[in-house]
Amino acid sequence: MSAESKIGDTVIIYLASQFGNTKTRPEGKWDVTYSANAGSGRSGLIARAVVTDPAQTQNVQFVPKGGESNARECVVMLVVANGWTNWPREWGPEKPSPYPQTAITFFAGQSHGGAGVAWEDWRTDPQASWTAGDVTPAASWSSLRVEARTGALPEAATAMGWASVSIGGRLPPAGGGGQVEEPVGQPVELHGVGPARVSVYEPPTVVPAKIGVMPGGYSSISEMMGTSGFLIAHRGGSGSWPEMSMKAYTNSVAYGAKALEVSTHKTQDGVWVLCHDQDLKRVDSTAPETPLAQMTWAEVQKYRTVGEPFVRIEEYLEAYGESHVTILDPKYSALQWSELALMLPSNAKDHVIWKSAGDATWLANQWRAAGWKCWGYAYEQHATNGDLAKWAPSWDYIGYPWEASEENWRIVTGLGKPVWAHICPSKAAYDQGLARGAAGCMVSGIADVLKTSTV
Repeated sequence: MSAESKIGDTVIIYLASQFGNTKTRPEGKWDVTYSANAGSGRSGLIARAVVTDPAQTQNVQFVPKGGESNARECVVMLVVANGWTNWPREWGPEKPSPYPQTAITFFAGQSHGGAGVAWEDWRTDPQASWTAGDVTPAASWSSLRVEARTGALPEAATAMGWASVSIGGRLPPAGGGGQVEEPVGQPVELHGVGPARVSVYEPPTVVPAKIGVMPGGYSSISEMMGTSGFLIAHRGGSGSWPEMSMKAYTNSVAYGAKALEVSTHKTQDGVWVLCHDQDLKRVDSTAPETPLAQMTWAEVQKYRTVGEPFVRIEEYLEAYGESHVTILDPKYSALQWSELALMLPSNAKDHVIWKSAGDATWLANQWRAAGWKCWGYAYEQHATNGDLAKWAPSWDYIGYPWEASEENWRIVTGLGKPVWAHICPSKAAYDQGLARGAAGCMVSGIADVLKTSTV
């Protein structure tokens, strides 16, 4: 069985069986509502899905689960344009109760009979009616009839069993009477459209959406630096979520991170990809050891960063480039940093801090000469061997390990530059970094430090 569809459409399948307890089911991911008592010893099911791939509605197979059946069975598959919140009424002997005019209901009736037994057609609109199985005068028959209508079925309509699926509107509870049930989804007001409902498709069902307001980030670098104990999500919170994925950045923002760290470098065809290493092997074991600079964007897309799609810098900037402070590391494409700078938002000098290793003073000098702020990170030995004292004048901010000794932290904080503790995997590490004298912390364990999502 096949029907044309597009992504977002709603598919409804009715199956009616001559016998009770049919084992027939459609293959694939469907939300199935089954009834062993459709009336007069018959059975049936309703299967629903939202189309995520048009192939879902092509060559749909029906398979007997748990043994072959000799029953006559009829199937109707309907594709409703666009996604709709929908409510099924399982097969049963009782005629479905009336529905408000705001709901469109696909009523289904099934009957079965011997040769010469008639079944009067209750449908009134040939353009909104569908049939599987004919009523024949010369042989036993099974038939399934469906009609889309508003309001109630005709009083005189008869069938051995009834089922329905309603879309839109507000429905009475099963069995009729009582309070009207609210449809699935959060109520929203769509500009130019009016009231609507927002739902989420979690295959195979539609569930109410949870709607909240994503918290904003720091309005400027100055605001961040003026906040005691500020926190930056390292690689989007790589200790909590797949590093440098949109999932990581979105979760970090939802948890309340107001500044985000990004590493990016260029593919062979000029696409800036969020990636820390020179190649993809660490985050995807199936990837080659080919440097990212020698791969095309199409080749990169074949792989994943810890199971999530790789992200282009444009995608990140569109989501958080203006709302959050970004710590930006151009990695192995540092020589092309000025090209990357052209892609940044117009307010970037208030929102972007460039990042590199502390010994890259030549890079820091270029950034500062161009009016940017920059952060150089170092390791514990760089405080004791004198390197950091040489590098510090070139940087606006310095990074130093949270786990370094108090004595070495005193050396670093005495250089006269704000120091950020890095890279903190936990609340304990974050607290220790601040106790050592850090102005703020680069944090990988966002979920451990901030604990809960604010959305």
